[in-house]
Amino acid sequence: MMPMRRHAWILALLGLLAMLFHLVARLVWGHWGSWPAWVGGAGLALWVVWLFLDWRPLRRASRSRALRQDAVAVLLVLMALGLAVGINVLAERYDQRWDLTSTGRHSLAPQTVQLLQGLHQDVTLVAFFPVGSTDEQSFLDLLEAYQQHSERLQVQLYDPYRDPVAARQHGVTSAYGTVVLELGDAQQRLETAFDEEALSNALMKLVSGVQHTVCFLQDHGECDPDDDEGWGISGAVMKLEGQNYLVERSSILQHGGVPEFCEAVVVAAPTVDLLPEERESLAAYLVGGGNGLFLLEPLMAESTSADLARYGLDLRQDLVLVDNPELRQLGFDPSYLRVAPTELDYHPITNDLDSVVYLEGARSVSKVQDLPPGLNVQVLARTGTDAWAETDLSRDSDLQPTVEADLVGNVGLAAAVEIVDASAVPVGRLELASFEAPLAGDEAEAPAADPEPEPEPAPSAPSSPGGRLVVFGDASFASNQHLLEGLNQDLFLNSVAWLVGEEDQISIRPNEAGSNLLQYDLLQALLTWFLCLLGIPGLAVAAALWTWLRRRRM
Repeated sequence: MMPMRRHAWILALLGLLAMLFHLVARLVWGHWGSWPAWVGGAGLALWVVWLFLDWRPLRRASRSRALRQDAVAVLLVLMALGLAVGINVLAERYDQRWDLTSTGRHSLAPQTVQLLQGLHQDVTLVAFFPVGSTDEQSFLDLLEAYQQHSERLQVQLYDPYRDPVAARQHGVTSAYGTVVLELGDAQQRLETAFDEEALSNALMKLVSGVQHTVCFLQDHGECDPDDDEGWGISGAVMKLEGQNYLVERSSILQHGGVPEFCEAVVVAAPTVDLLPEERESLAAYLVGGGNGLFLLEPLMAESTSADLARYGLDLRQDLVLVDNPELRQLGFDPSYLRVAPTELDYHPITNDLDSVVYLEGARSVSKVQDLPPGLNVQVLARTGTDAWAETDLSRDSDLQPTVEADLVGNVGLAAAVEIVDASAVPVGRLELASFEAPLAGDEAEAPAADPEPEPEPAPSAPSSPGGRLVVFGDASFASNQHLLEGLNQDLFLNSVAWLVGEEDQISIRPNEAGSNLLQYDLLQALLTWFLCLLGIPGLAVAAALWTWLRRRRM
């Protein structure tokens, strides 16, 4: 019996090997049954025999303090290992990201998430990047975030140098990167920018079945859609085109009215008034189901602004000012307005806007007192209680509110109108061919100097719904200078989307300019490098040397 006990450890070793074989067979072949189960059972039986034969040494060892301490250490190690494995399994099965940056820099924009969750067909992304390039890694990181919200994205990754056949098949000529999005026979390509905005816009164009036409009215000094200066509006036009809109210029006089292909007309900061017949033509267009976006600057095109009263809006000759010490310390004048989310009314255009929008040099927009039935008018944005609409803009004015003449507190800045009953909007009849256009910049006196002919009353129209209208008392928020501030671009694009009925596109879009990245010059970069790599470590080394020398002297 004694020799068997002396060599009982061999049974323990064989039993351990048999059970390990059983575990490996389960992981490799994916089942516990058949002969691997018999091997595992035999190993367990060998362990039972070993414990029976060698129980006395095990009992003595279990009473030793060292074994108990070792057992506790092994148990703690096993618990830590099990916890790590469990966390990795949960992370693999329930992948989740948390973005702790103040601007949500590492999170997808709500519009992107909405777009991905709405995919009903598989979209193939064929990406060509040199292996290990910065663009490849950035794109893969972005794509990982996209795939967390949709399983409809299928990715094929190629190196244009190592896979020239695939590159030729997809017409890839750039060695720096190309992404081809495919949905059936439709394609969209990315060759310059591979960020979230570019990828989401390409995906939207690919899956969208409708391209809406937005017409920018001309002939009255309006903002030029191609003007890339600070006060131009080319940035907003590019954003529209990226959202799958077709942007066209339009002239009421040249076309004899608003063209039929225009689904929305944008009147962007006219400097001279529309002719009476143009206003009547525009009214007929809106009553007939068309849509209009007016961006009207203070003290300009006053007859055009006053004409909006027929749609239930009151635009006064004033300038909205605010006494905000915080903005003054930053160097902004009183006409610079910061509208908080709490000052935006509940409306599809503004519901998703959870941050501020900025306006500069705005006029008041409010409802008329006697709103005719058949019009739904809603003020979209207001100022705080510390703002007022100044009517006295003379040089000797102290720019203080006058209660009798000025609107004080909660001044409206934008409004949305729905023409529920077309008969609620009066439309006159004037012949466009009998007038000439007063083009902006003409030195000659415009025909508007003569008394305006009274439009002939139109016969009463049957009760039927008309179009939509959005009016802002400011155009600067959509200018190149301010478009990317706050949520200005979303306010503009949401307005257009609501006008054309694309309420699925109303959201908050990617905005790389709003990421608030830390920017510094070369000197600041050198100081930061010196402090982080030499300064702080050097202080630690100096403190250690001082401590060592002090102890040697003691």
